[in-house]
Amino acid sequence: LGIQLKNIDEILEQAIADITGNELPNEGNGYLFRSIARRRVKDFVSKQIDEINNGTSIQIIELEWGGNSKSVPKPYLCINGTKAYISGTIDRVEYVDNKLRIADYKTGSVENKELQGNILETEKENISGKWFQVMTYAWIYWNNKNKKINSPTMYAGIYPLKQPSKGFMEISINDGDKNNSTNEITSDIIEKFQTMLEHTVGEILDKDTPFVAIVL
Repeated sequence: LGIQLKNIDEILEQAIADITGNELPNEGNGYLFRSIARRRVKDFVSKQIDEINNGTSIQIIELEWGGNSKSVPKPYLCINGTKAYISGTIDRVEYVDNKLRIADYKTGSVENKELQGNILETEKENISGKWFQVMTYAWIYWNNKNKKINSPTMYAGIYPLKQPSKGFMEISINDGDKNNSTNEITSDIIEKFQTMLEHTVGEILDKDTPFVAIVL
């Protein structure tokens, strides 16, 4: 990481070229984009180095896992006889001090309240989009890897690149009582979340249910 931090400008330029095809200008908005990206990546990597130097063990086992990769089977839900395949690109899967973690990067700000969720909730207006997204990633990974991982539980959360000092922000799960929350994702939590996921996907597939955007 230290070597990568020293070479951050070269690494960043290569990443930008790969994404934009060398079409991002060096002035104006292009310069602003590079400056912000450089600062956020440097701050994030520096935070990771500090954690390692303070004794934290970090082992990254997957990067940009899933998505449209043909090598990764997509789990599905059966909704009224229709198979609904669920996929998503997980930014990072890691073991941190022997804890399996599903991690998503966010470039914007993240508030703790956005990472709290009631596993029994059915009203979309009461479900945080960030929480639901990360829980979906955990469900996808669990249903692909649960027979291979060396842990009966996992954790999931967000690395807020705009707020690197917050470190890894774990989601919390409750069953309606916020005073009785857990960060641990177990097989029981996965099963309960699948019920929530089935309800959500069922509404999407229901032609009689208006398909409207909701700001979460």
